Amino acid sequence: MGVLDWWRKLRREGTEDNISQMQLDIRKYGTKNAMDTAEREASVLKSLKDGVYKQDEKKIKSLIQLFNQLDTQQLEMAGRVDQIKQGVSMMGVARGRGKAVGGLIKRLKTVAKDFDGIVKQNRANIENINASIKSNDFQFAEMLINKAIESAQDLKKKAMEAEQLEKQINRNLMDTATTTP
Repeated sequence: MGVLDWWRKLRREGTEDNISQMQLDIRKYGTKNAMDTAEREASVLKSLKDGVYKQDEKKIKSLIQLFNQLDTQQLEMAGRVDQIKQGVSMMGVARGRGKAVGGLIKRLKTVAKDFDGIVKQNRANIENINASIKSNDFQFAEMLINKAIESAQDLKKKAMEAEQLEKQINRNLMDTATTTP
């Protein structure tokens, strides 16, 4: 069982789970305004589905699903970085592995920042889609919808990259645990 598996198990079963979840929920929404914004984003897309893009219902449904998952994905990414940092600080790192693990953690933080940037860009696209439809610029709205759907692939790539970095850090920590007396 890797360090992250252990942390996940602790988070699921332990009392720290409730505290961590509350902290992540606060980070996720921050204020009631952020939660209202998320609800407004969903309502904009749902209104599109009924009115303008009936012929592209499949595309709109996938876009709604994408935006519904943004908060969860962003929360998972932040949790992944926090778990790694906690695992490293708890286990410690052998002398020869310190720079390698530190570099991997920096890369993981960079991936998380890139991920957040893509999420923010998608949120801005919702407002632009809404404005385009109000101004009857349906071609621009469709282009933005296609761009948002394509960015879902970027989010998947960033999530996979973070997962690979997590595995590398885990390997280094496991090597540290087996070599440390």
